[in-house]
Amino acid sequence: MNLTDLVSKVETLGHIDRADFHFAFGVDKNFVPPMGIMLTSLVANNPKLNFHIHAFLNSIFDEDVLKLRAFVADTPNIRLDMYRVDPNAFAHFHVDRGYTIAVYNRILIAQILSSNIGGTATLIGDPPNIMIGSAVGLSFMDFILNLTLPAIVIFFVTIILLLLLYGSELKTQRELQDKVTRIDPKTKITDPKLLKKCLIVLAVTLSMFVMHGQLHLETATAALSGAGLLLLITATSNEM
Repeated sequence: MNLTDLVSKVETLGHIDRADFHFAFGVDKNFVPPMGIMLTSLVANNPKLNFHIHAFLNSIFDEDVLKLRAFVADTPNIRLDMYRVDPNAFAHFHVDRGYTIAVYNRILIAQILSSNIGGTATLIGDPPNIMIGSAVGLSFMDFILNLTLPAIVIFFVTIILLLLLYGSELKTQRELQDKVTRIDPKTKITDPKLLKKCLIVLAVTLSMFVMHGQLHLETATAALSGAGLLLLITATSNEM
């Protein structure tokens, strides 16, 4: 299952031109009030800073939604994005009274942070990178050569911080570990021919990205060429 299948944006509250800090919360309906208390303290003690809050929720009471809307409406230096996490995503994980399903939302936060950090190292990793590269004439390899090392360092620093913050809470059961180790990856590949075609197109597309400066191609040309080629060689008779 993809990350986009697990998480969907529910609502965006407030507007700020630029965020000085980003904060992410993994909570359920029982932890929304403590989150609200922290946000109130945060903005009250830092009136000159702008905050972008990302809340990953399995569930939330309607009255808490109304309270958050009212809070953000009265607070000009905060933006709140609420995301719904599929309640079935962690249905088979260990849960008890002191160890709720909301704990596992933090796994998603770690994955999202890692994805964004990795994206900064390439021209096509994030939309702002494409805008910057197009504006100043930076190539795909310029980003790789200058940002790969900083991205790796930031990635490890982030993982260490996440382990320090949440490491003691992220536990599992032995039988679940055994279940994962018994999975045969080959059985998950349902169409080997399609996989090989996709890998070939991926290699061609990446080569075009690497050499687009020498070939005098726009990154959009490389991306659309790869997408078009993949569409042509993977289309079935029903799709033609």
